[in-house]
Amino acid sequence: MLLTNRIATNLDPWRVMRAIEDHWGPQLNGWLDSAAQVRSNTAVRMWTREGEAVVEFDLPGVRPDQIDVSVHKDLLSVELSPQEEMLTEGERYHLRERNMVARQQIQLPFAVDPQRTDAEYQHGVLRVTLHQPESHRPARIAVKGL
Repeated sequence: MLLTNRIATNLDPWRVMRAIEDHWGPQLNGWLDSAAQVRSNTAVRMWTREGEAVVEFDLPGVRPDQIDVSVHKDLLSVELSPQEEMLTEGERYHLRERNMVARQQIQLPFAVDPQRTDAEYQHGVLRVTLHQPESHRPARIAVKGL
């Protein structure tokens, strides 16, 4: 287990970028926002039931108009646009995590019908319900005796 964790840590392509951001981020005051876009700390839950998948994202403090949801075949994409917060003259950020752009892509267990996809946002939770097309569902074949 320890060896697996060490290998996974060494193979993480964003490890160096995160270390740079953690060390220099406060001094650069937002210059590394583009690096923050590639990772997301959003809690995600996904489960399936008969013919559909449900995916929930915890997005507290986000307005529904900031959320962009798209689906293509078996890939669900959620992107948050930044909320503009204006500082008054003489103010500057020392820490700014609320204004990050976040992108999350989830590989679904099956291709979905985009026309039958629903997205609801309530109490800081985005719930996306995706339906499997009827043509992609397994069909039972009756076995006849001869």
